[in-house]
This record gives sequence, C-alpha cells and structure tokens, in this order.
Amino acid sequence: MALPASSEGAIPHPGVGTDDEASVYRVYDASGALLYVGMGRNPMNRWASHSAQHAWWHRARSYRVEWFATRKEALAEELRAIREEAPECNIHSVPGWGKEMYATYLKKLEANRARHRSGTTSA
Repeated sequence: MALPASSEGAIPHPGVGTDDEASVYRVYDASGALLYVGMGRNPMNRWASHSAQHAWWHRARSYRVEWFATRKEALAEELRAIREEAPECNIHSVPGWGKEMYATYLKKLEANRARHRSGTTSA
C-alpha cells in the first residue's frame, strides 16, 4: 500500500482513536477531485484495506483526516460529506453514486456467471 502524500493530510493525532474517538478521512486524486470519504478509528488500517480491495486506490494522491470525539459524530460527518460532497467512489449511502464503478462490477459479475454456465473457469 502506498500511503498518499498530502499537503492537507497531516494527522494531528497519534493516528489511532480511542474507544470513543473516530476519524473521517477524504481521499483525493492528482487533480484534487474527491474520490472517497470514509470513517474509522485507524485511518492507516482502512487505507491498507482500500488499497487491497478497491480499483480506485491507485488514483489516490492526497488525503485529509478529521478527528471527532465520538463515533456518532464521525458517522454523522461521514454521511453528510458523502451526500453533499459527492465523492466519486462511494457507492453506499446515496442512491446513484458510484454508478460507473457499480456498472463495471455488474459486468464482471455477469461475465463470471456466463463463464460458470458455459463451464469455462479461466478469466
């Protein structure tokens, strides 16, 4: 996982929240476009997960992290940010967002189903 460099992303915190604390993080591409908004106690662990699971991660170039005193506050900010800031790669919480990524996923899923129906196992 290549942790994105950032002009805004210095984490003013030890990096891992307490049982109550949580962060909201925003990940941006090279042009500064918002790719993703997420929440968690340990942003670096979340980024490692994203880098292993999501095709958009290779586009990540910078980030911003905000800390909240409670998980409830962080969740409220995450949902607000997803709704109002329209990150390209968030496909949860707001109908219609992430359409391109979801359409690609559905095409791959259908291709896999077709291969299984035909008995072909190679990609």
